[in-house]
This record gives sequence, structure tokens and C-alpha cells, in this order.
Amino acid sequence: MTLRLQGSERSTGPGLELPTDLPRPVAVGAARGVDFAFMPLPSGPSSRGHLVGLLVMLIAMGACKPQPNTEIQQGRTLSVPYPPVQGVGDKPTLTCLALMEANIDGSADSSLTSGIEGKVTSGQNGATLTIGNDATVRLLSDAGARVGGTAATFNVIINDSTQLVASFFDGQSMNSLVINKSNGLAIWSKIRSTFPVYDAPTGSASYMACR
Repeated sequence: MTLRLQGSERSTGPGLELPTDLPRPVAVGAARGVDFAFMPLPSGPSSRGHLVGLLVMLIAMGACKPQPNTEIQQGRTLSVPYPPVQGVGDKPTLTCLALMEANIDGSADSSLTSGIEGKVTSGQNGATLTIGNDATVRLLSDAGARVGGTAATFNVIINDSTQLVASFFDGQSMNSLVINKSNGLAIWSKIRSTFPVYDAPTGSASYMACR
């Protein structure tokens, strides 16, 4: 026999009889972004079994659909408590505690990085600042002090009642220092156009509280 469905003819094959009292078509889908045509919903135990199988298939298709990595799209956040603050004024020496640190590195060598990588951690490396009368700031990091290193000399760009801004270029890396004098919070950053072995720009920053 032949069943006429939605204006087309489809053979059901010999010996197969379909119910002729089909209900009106119902929508099975447009679920999870996939469009499905209107399909008839036959009655009877066998038809119900096929319908259940179809619904299971649709659910499985939706579950397998790739989902965007929202963690990468939105970024990861690390929070530390806001510290007690106090103004530093024109103090000649400041001790700075690292609150948070960030690094960003890149390399074509997959044994070094997975492309471009960023990392944020709680603060580890503080610094001692000595502000001279000759428009310089000497910065000695805690890590440098532990290994007997010497202080880097920054050139002061701005030093007024509200802020101190200084920079230092050692031939390879550009260092910047900014201090908010009203609360003692500071950021020390270091960026390079290249780094040995990595052969690509790298950068780091430390958010500090100075006293």
C-alpha cells in the first residue's frame, strides 16, 4: 500500500500496514539549536517505542553537542583581601609586601608553554624601595636580597603629593613602578621583547602594599 504524507508518496513495502487514523502532526524539536521537521505521532505500542527511542536520541545529541569553554572566555579570577592602607607621603624608605603576582609568557616551543600562557598567584616577592633626592628610586626585591643581589635604579618620572612614577630599562627588560601615595598601594611591572630560549615577549607584574 502507499501512504501519502505531506504531499509526497512513500512506499511502505509489502505486508506492512500503517494506521490510517494518524493524528495531526506535532513538532518534535527545534531543541538545542537543531531544527527538526514536523512529524506525525502514530499511536500503538510499537509506535510509542519508536517515539521513546527518538526522544532518547535527541537528548543524547544535545548532550554531545560541543559547549564553549566559558572559563576561558570569561577569564579566571583570583581574589585576595584588600589590605589595611595608609598614606606613605614622602617617606624615603618603603617596605612593600607583595599581594598578588601575574606572569604572561609565550613560545612556539610546546615543551616550554602551550602557546601563550598566563598565570596569577598570591604575592611571593616583595621589595624594599629607597627614594633618593636625585630623582631616583632604588628597588631591591626580596628574592634578590636573599641571593645577595643589588638594587635596580629607577628614574623618577613623576613625584608629587599623590603619586610616584618611575621606570628603568636594563637593556633587556623594561621595569615600571607606580605608587599611590594616599594609600601606599603600588604596582611593579617588568616586560621584555624576548627572553632566552622562549624567543618571544614575556611580562610580569606585582601588586604591592607599601609602608
